Amino acid sequence: MRWHAMDGDYNKEKEYPPLGAHNTKEYDEQYGRWWFERKEEWRPKLYTTIGSHARSPRLKRTILRKCYNTPNFRALKMDVYRKRWPKTRGLNFRFFAEFCQKEFKKRTLLETAHTLPLFGAGCKFWRAPDAEHPDTKGQYFLAESVEYRLRPIRGDIRGTQYVFGRPIRDGIAPIAKSLGSWRYEFPANAHPAVYRPPFPPMKGSKEESGERTAEFPVEASEDVAGAVSSASSGPLRDYQVPRLPGLPLHHRKGLSKAEIAEKVGRSEHWVKRWWREHPATLERPVGSRDVVLQRASLHSFRDLEIRRSFAKDAATYDSLVKEVPWRQAKVVARDLNTGELGLRYNEKGESLNAGRQVADYSGGLDFLDKFSEMNIRDPQARIFMNFYVDGKDKARW
Repeated sequence: MRWHAMDGDYNKEKEYPPLGAHNTKEYDEQYGRWWFERKEEWRPKLYTTIGSHARSPRLKRTILRKCYNTPNFRALKMDVYRKRWPKTRGLNFRFFAEFCQKEFKKRTLLETAHTLPLFGAGCKFWRAPDAEHPDTKGQYFLAESVEYRLRPIRGDIRGTQYVFGRPIRDGIAPIAKSLGSWRYEFPANAHPAVYRPPFPPMKGSKEESGERTAEFPVEASEDVAGAVSSASSGPLRDYQVPRLPGLPLHHRKGLSKAEIAEKVGRSEHWVKRWWREHPATLERPVGSRDVVLQRASLHSFRDLEIRRSFAKDAATYDSLVKEVPWRQAKVVARDLNTGELGLRYNEKGESLNAGRQVADYSGGLDFLDKFSEMNIRDPQARIFMNFYVDGKDKARW
């Protein structure tokens, strides 16, 4: 074979990404950057950059056509911060934290600094081949000031550049700040209240078939269990059972004043002051939801109680799904004048469905009858349960 027989345009044989693509189609559409199909090929829509004005819709479409190989079109192709137009379900924490959750090799210096205390001021930055690589050459950047024009993607970061561990110039911007692979290190002897250590890894965490489970708490000493105060102010805490001023007689029967003081977390002098007072004669404090507070029963004032391992049987979940008559929950709102709950409606007068199912419980299941041990004294209290299908919705208490 002659040498010129091997000639060819090898550039045409290479596989290039679609025009303007920086990520996969699935990743872009997860964050609201949509793709379209053209000539049996999927391409990303070249939206304008975040922070700039969109093109006027009054312009003719012939003017809006892209001119290939012009500076404006090249800027559209290379832009990694295109506008995002997510669907309603895509508006979540993951959407707003996209840039700070990029993989290590794509996260820029400004995006990395935005996740740190004081936006990285006082921290040491250097580029490394991986997220665990230490600084071995003494070439790093020490940030002194960070100002964002558009968080977390655009701004100015100034500091001192070090080479071989020695400062060579201060008050400058770092080299390659728009590239990825940035590592950081907190300043030595930093105050722990500002430069806090990262959260510890979840104990017993595992990922199998896409599901992630974890055991909480990580430290037994940090376990949140038992009675947790649910009052938001001092006067409300004084009024709330069991810190209700003037405990009813059946509450203090057989207890001394010192024992009651220890029980309610108050001094003995405070108990003596309210010893003969009855809760019904006391004026209720003003709270953030005054209508509910003024109309609530005296027995409804109590702390939040958290009990670990309430139902230990592994078959509890299956029993609840099969034996409980679940129904679609509706979105409700509280009337500010009466304090009553009422349905919310859309523009067509239709009630809105909530992202969960609900069921009332009046008895019949042995593992739920243990609620009688919770010392719920309000005769108007009822037990209801929420069922979340995909685990992506939230509950409000």
